Amino acid sequence: MGKSQLQEKKALEKENQRLKKIVLEKTAACESLASCSGGSDEAKTEITYQTGSSSVASNILPTSKLTGSGDSTLTATTSFTYNDFGNVTSEDGPLAGTTDTVHFAMTLCVRFWASLRQIQTERELAIR
Repeated sequence: MGKSQLQEKKALEKENQRLKKIVLEKTAACESLASCSGGSDEAKTEITYQTGSSSVASNILPTSKLTGSGDSTLTATTSFTYNDFGNVTSEDGPLAGTTDTVHFAMTLCVRFWASLRQIQTERELAIR
């Protein structure tokens, strides 16, 4: 990885950490009562995001979404996977197991763009 690519990666990681502070992580609302915190009338959603590391940057993409009641007697989880470009490749849930997994294929346009980006990157590296 070249110096400018490393600098760009570090800048993106820093921006991702800044943005992580403002992404939606939880919601909760009462279905019919005026007050319901932690009760069966509460409808809640919790979203979990990718976490980066020193070798893998985070794109702040949601990896799972849990929906259910405030007392957790009813819950359903949906998980997401992504390709290197941040496009959803699969969605599994809310049923247990993989019988409800949906797989997504990218269009020719996305693959064409990815190929052009790769060619541009290779040219940039060749110039250095």
